[in-house]
Amino acid sequence: MPQESSDVYDELVQEFYGIDPVRRKVENVAVTRSGKISHWTIDKGYVIHRMTGTDAGSEITRLFGLIELVEVNPRTPPNKRRELIEALHARILSAMIPTSSE
Repeated sequence: MPQESSDVYDELVQEFYGIDPVRRKVENVAVTRSGKISHWTIDKGYVIHRMTGTDAGSEITRLFGLIELVEVNPRTPPNKRRELIEALHARILSAMIPTSSE
C-alpha cells in the first residue's frame, strides 16, 4: 500500500529558537502542519511530540523548558537565522555576566 503524501512530506509551518536555561544553549524546535513538534537533543536524538493545544510556543516551553522563544518562518534565510541566534547568544552571555550592582 503506497504511503499518503502527508506521511511522506509533513510541511514545516513554524520554527522556534529559544534558550535552554540549564545548558545555556540556543535550541531549535520545528512544528509541522500535522501538529508534530520536533526537537533535536544530544542525549536522545530527535524528540517528537504531538501538539495537544493551539499555542505551539507554550507547548514548547512546557515540553522542553526553553525560554526567550522567537518564532521564525521556515523559509527564513540563513543570514537572518544567524542574526537571531547571535542575539539569543548575547542574551545568554549578558545573563552570565554580573553587573556592578550585584
